[in-house]
Amino acid sequence: MQNYKGTTGRVKKYLESLAYDNEFKELLIEDVALLHNELLEGESINPDSCTINWDDDIVCGLDDFLDAYFQSFIHRTCNILDSFAEEGAK
Repeated sequence: MQNYKGTTGRVKKYLESLAYDNEFKELLIEDVALLHNELLEGESINPDSCTINWDDDIVCGLDDFLDAYFQSFIHRTCNILDSFAEEGAK
């Protein structure tokens, strides 16, 4: 089962490297902007001006939200991979 652990370890290492890849983050922001443009039938949007609001308060900018969300996603995905590796080692 060592091969199984090695494979999940390599996938985990790759995912962790994406968490700090600014180019990947920029692609996420660009995709969100494109999706927004499609939903608003062509109205353009500047991702730098996007914020997440709670009532009248600004919680964070889009890039900060995507960064935090992606970091959390990577962390949880790596935890799942660790669980698979433990199961595979049994």
